[in-house]
Amino acid sequence: MSDTESISLEELRSRLAARGFSPGEASLREIQDAWPYFQAMRARLRRGYGYHDQPAHVFQAGANAHE
Repeated sequence: MSDTESISLEELRSRLAARGFSPGEASLREIQDAWPYFQAMRARLRRGYGYHDQPAHVFQAGANAHE
């Protein structure tokens, strides 16, 4: 299945049940309708952040201290 294809109700129900969710039939159909949009949004998210990257909010005492 590619990221832009829809998902069958059985596949969606199975995936949700594996994670402990059991939505009603109407909610399940809404999730199925939204699936291609969700997958497209997910594909646009930036990836590849390493844990070794230093976050922008790190403070180093004395780095800018006047001598």
